[in-house]
Amino acid sequence: NGGNVSITGGAVFASVCANDSAADVLTFNNNSGFAPNYAYIVTDEDNIVQSISTTGMIDFEGTGSGIARVWGVAYTGSLLVAPGDDAAAVLLSDACFDLSDNFVIVDRETVDGGMVSTPFGQTQLEFCGGDGFPDQAVYFSTAQAIGNFTFLITDANNTLLVETTSNFTDFESFGAGTFHIWGLSYTGNVTMQPGDNISSVALSDRCFALSGNFISVVVNTVDGGTVSLIGGGSSYLACGGDGTSDVAQVQSTANEPGVNYTWLLTDEANEILAISSTANFNFDTYAPGTYRIWGLGYTGSLSAAPGQFAGSVSLASECFSLSLNFVEVRVDIALGGEISAEDGSNFISICAGNDIVS
Repeated sequence: NGGNVSITGGAVFASVCANDSAADVLTFNNNSGFAPNYAYIVTDEDNIVQSISTTGMIDFEGTGSGIARVWGVAYTGSLLVAPGDDAAAVLLSDACFDLSDNFVIVDRETVDGGMVSTPFGQTQLEFCGGDGFPDQAVYFSTAQAIGNFTFLITDANNTLLVETTSNFTDFESFGAGTFHIWGLSYTGNVTMQPGDNISSVALSDRCFALSGNFISVVVNTVDGGTVSLIGGGSSYLACGGDGTSDVAQVQSTANEPGVNYTWLLTDEANEILAISSTANFNFDTYAPGTYRIWGLGYTGSLSAAPGQFAGSVSLASECFSLSLNFVEVRVDIALGGEISAEDGSNFISICAGNDIVS
């Protein structure tokens, strides 16, 4: 009598994550009453035998995906059934046998984390953040379309920052540091939250698999600092054209090792007029108007040039950052004009001492 089979506790259905590297052991019972010779046969949905257990404890980890059926068989003699046999069409023993009246269904879920890379196969990227230009990483996964898929952006310690289904992320505003882009295949619902370490928490309420690798993204930044006049203040009035030096002496809070620093003079539209490695500009010869003095921190080679607009072009071959503010300089020229007598001449003759006012 093959009787009926169930999982310990009486269930006749179970779902397991069959490729998460964790054991998926189920223990099976039967009510056959025929204790001496009883075995459990695992088949697919077509009853093709996949494995046989005489202990009733079966580990489904790594056994593939899809529905498995677990039958019971009571028998005498020796078992003949073997993997690959059709359990419904072969002799199961060399003597008497009886299959259970039912089977237990085991749903073996598998998810594929795949591998991640850029469209060009890269797994390392480097950007200059904070320069006002997009730093977009584009990435793809080799994961097969089983279940759901999302991407995780973490810091270097694998602390979750962003979850996204998009295959591109702009790192411009992330700040300096090293970041990881992971792929995540899962069933059910994601359960991790920003701030969780993805290597130490369950990432979904069912099955999940991280990608076998990550893309490393290094974001570099430079500090443009804030600028001011030496002595304080951020505005300067110059009296141009009087032959007297009108030097606006400026300073910056930026002081990063390995970062170059220079100064840009622009008009009010931020068109670059002059570039100086010193913090002194003499405005005596400048035309009346309003000017701006910016600081510029950069690495690599300086590419800024007069005629460019400071806020809309790349100012260096590598990373750069304009100062957070500027010093405003207003140049005024005082006109002394011309004087003359009422008749337009520039000569007057008077007779001194005759008490007559001319």
